[in-house]
Amino acid sequence: MAAFEQAVSEAHSSGQMVLSEQSKADILTGLEQYTDEMRANDVEHEPWFIECVSFMNELREQWQSTHAQGIEKPDCALIGEDGNIYNLCGIAARTLRESGLHEQAEELQKRIWDGGCGDYSAALRVISEYVNITGPEEYGMEMGGM
Repeated sequence: MAAFEQAVSEAHSSGQMVLSEQSKADILTGLEQYTDEMRANDVEHEPWFIECVSFMNELREQWQSTHAQGIEKPDCALIGEDGNIYNLCGIAARTLRESGLHEQAEELQKRIWDGGCGDYSAALRVISEYVNITGPEEYGMEMGGM
């Protein structure tokens, strides 16, 4: 939660709405963790849970629309690959580099490898912010080989 609190503090102290991609990711990850805790506790938190999920979805939608900055996400054949998150991250980063998106490749790897995602699903959501996840059939390949 320290990264979440630091990102919120950065947003508050800057006086502007321009946040780094890492700060945005930390805020969304923190909100996801808070909603998971609220969901796990009891019914009395349900109104807060609903409000937090709504806020988180609004932020995600707004930030994803500005994240691409006019750059179209490349297709990346991850379906059918070894599901190890570091393997998937490496494939996605290679796809980004091959598409000339070197800065995004570095940013993706940093977000995944620094452990800010919290869990496997969150890491997959981060990957999907950078690439369109596809299967080998979209490239005319058979499963299990390139």
